Amino acid sequence: MKRLTDARNRPKRLWVRVVKIPYKLLRWLDERAQTPRRVSYVVTGLLLGLGAPLGLLAMRAVLARESGSAWLQRELTDNADIYLYLTFMTCFVFTLLGRLVGGQNDALRKASISDALTGLWNRRYFDQRLHQEIDRATRYKHSLSLLLIDVDYLKRINDEQGHRGGDAALKAVGDSLRSTCRRSDLPIRFAGDEFAVLAPSTSAQEARRLAERIQEALQKVSAEDARGMAAPVTVSIGIADLLAEAQAGAQGLIEAADRALYDAKAAGRNRAAIASRATPETWPTERTDEPTLKVRTRAHGR
Repeated sequence: MKRLTDARNRPKRLWVRVVKIPYKLLRWLDERAQTPRRVSYVVTGLLLGLGAPLGLLAMRAVLARESGSAWLQRELTDNADIYLYLTFMTCFVFTLLGRLVGGQNDALRKASISDALTGLWNRRYFDQRLHQEIDRATRYKHSLSLLLIDVDYLKRINDEQGHRGGDAALKAVGDSLRSTCRRSDLPIRFAGDEFAVLAPSTSAQEARRLAERIQEALQKVSAEDARGMAAPVTVSIGIADLLAEAQAGAQGLIEAADRALYDAKAAGRNRAAIASRATPETWPTERTDEPTLKVRTRAHGR
């Protein structure tokens, strides 16, 4: 009796598996952060196009007075041109529409997660990717470093050269990050005069070398540059590694990088510092300039 029940349920299980395959494929594509929407939409259109002739065959099978493998073979043989034409045209139309609509969605999505001034990713995209990268690093026990970057004396640049000079300084930092970071790194316009780089599979010492390359690239920006700045732009960088932090998670990683950024600014700016496990209450208080107070206030607020 059990074997008979299993034999009856076998076609149903096979049909369920066939239906689940495209569903799982689309879910996998949608969950990948780097997958363009046009790719997902093209795959969806292709699956819909392949489903059109199958729907016609199912409808004709319901309307036919006979059934079985003989009818199926005769149906496909007699109407092969119809099924081939339907398959080709539906796949072509659905994939073309998927490419057009997906491309428009990609453009809108990129505009919503990009910074208009520097062309880097913005804070919204950073928050999405940070949790994904932390989960991946925790699962596979990989390093994950965060670099918080602050433009030195941006207020002074704005006062002396106007906001046009400040925008030029910010663009210089963005160009430096794009030219220096690896493809796997995530350069971000964090907020105002602050930037960030999320570096997967990168230890704190490796991130420090990346910070030094960023600073070296910025040193090439001089008064003779076409940007119109009167002096080279410098940055202070705070570095934190997820594996080195006792307080795991996105909040702890950002606060640790904040502490390191404070240390770099307190030591004279234009340098990089790796986070220690000190708490905000143990930070030195000799320097009371406005940028330092801003960093401390932001860390306390978290």
